Parts: sequence; structure tokens; C-alpha cells
Amino acid sequence: LAGASGSGKTCLARVYASKMGVNPKGMDFRELNASNGRGIDRIRAEIELMGTNPMSRNADCRVFFFDEAHQLTGTAQEALLKPTEDALKTTIIFATTEPSKIDDALKSRCKIITVNALSNKDMALNMVHVSKKADIKISTDDIKKLVLASDGNTRISIQLLENYKLNGGDADKAIAMVDVDKKMEA
Repeated sequence: LAGASGSGKTCLARVYASKMGVNPKGMDFRELNASNGRGIDRIRAEIELMGTNPMSRNADCRVFFFDEAHQLTGTAQEALLKPTEDALKTTIIFATTEPSKIDDALKSRCKIITVNALSNKDMALNMVHVSKKADIKISTDDIKKLVLASDGNTRISIQLLENYKLNGGDADKAIAMVDVDKKMEA
């Protein structure tokens, strides 16, 4: 899964696992943040588990989800070549914001799915849906402001809605809170 930050890659990996009978919070779903555990020793430990039978009776396979896969070392990527191609009862999902950093040999063994950011219209529809579920009263004009401020990032759009509620329905303050967070990260 390749796409911008906040485009829904992790969510899609969990939905895909669920459709295969794998509980994303269960033992048959292994989620690894490659920016933390990116070295060969960690990957070898995971490879040991690949091809083993699922623990749950409902699961068709085990799912190994490597988030931030572009952070995997070259040696770790090489070690994943064979399991990606051959592991029985195993599905491996890689998510990345930088597909160019994934080794060509590894990419050739994968189905590449590009996850695009939501359009402003779809983002607005999603924000309306979420605000209704969360019982947040918000005007159409404020939805438009928050959509533009989210810049296509669904995760930020949810943060903006939370900030909107925290600030008593003030869109400008909600946006300012996210802008402050961005500046602190820089």
C-alpha cells in the first residue's frame, strides 16, 4: 500500500485482514512499525512465524503488516524476499509513503496498490459522517474550512474535528491547534 500520510493505508490493511477472518487485534495479525523494528534480527524473528498455522479457527491465514516499510534496512528487505513469495498461510502487507525506497526485487513480489487522498468533496462527506457519529454540531462553512486545512489527510481531518469540539465550535482555533502541532514536529 503506497500513499501519503493519513490516506488510510493502515486502516485498509486492518480491513483487508478482517475480510480474511483475521482479527486485527488478535494474535494472527502482526503489526510492525518498521521505523522502530527495522533491523535484520527483528525481521528474522518475524520470518520464523511466517508459514505457521493461524491461531484462530476463523482465520484463513496470518497477516504480517509492515507499516513505514520504507524504513526497513536493505538486509531486512532482502530477508523478506523468499517469505513474500513462498510463505504458506501468510499474507504480508507493506505500507509506505515512499515506495521508491522499497527494493525493486521486493516490489516485484507484491501487488502495489496506490492509496489516494480523499477529494475535498469526499473529505467533507466523511467529516459530516464523523461529526454526526460524535455528536459534533458543525456548520457547512466550518466543514469547508476544516476540509481545506486537512490538506487531504484524513487523520488530520479527525484531529481538526476533535479540536473543533474542544474549542466550542471555533474552526479557526481548531486549525491553529493543528498548525501548532505541525510547527512543533518541524
